Amino acid sequence: MRAASVVFCAVAAVLALTFKSVYGLLVMCGDFVYVLLFPQLTCAIFLPSYNTFGSFVGFVVSLIFRLLGGESFLNWQATVHFPWYDAETNTQYFPYKSIAMLVGFGLIIGVSWGTDWLMKTGRLDRNTFDLLTTDWTNLTQMMQLILKKTRG
Repeated sequence: MRAASVVFCAVAAVLALTFKSVYGLLVMCGDFVYVLLFPQLTCAIFLPSYNTFGSFVGFVVSLIFRLLGGESFLNWQATVHFPWYDAETNTQYFPYKSIAMLVGFGLIIGVSWGTDWLMKTGRLDRNTFDLLTTDWTNLTQMMQLILKKTRG
């Protein structure tokens, strides 16, 4: 957890120093919230079979899909040229960010439903494969586990 905090702080510092304008940083952060976090939050609130397997797959695929489209504020060239791509200005006119968000939604729903079904029917052993332990009966158990893991 400490190492992850250091890594995220270092990435945030590099991004803050790389951008030439605050507006560019704001736009890029807004894009990432829209593409990565909006599907996660929506599914966590409204989808009863939502689990961490679907969340992880949806997040990673959406992130990859979003980064392959390039970022003009960081001068990253697009790796994937979607329809209506303008090579002279390195501009994607195709709504690839919305498509990345929808792909993430679909994967979160599909993978969450699939793994939930596999575990409920016994085709996938919950004790062996549920490494992320998504069934918490109450908040006290969760807090005890977190404290136990952080204290060593």
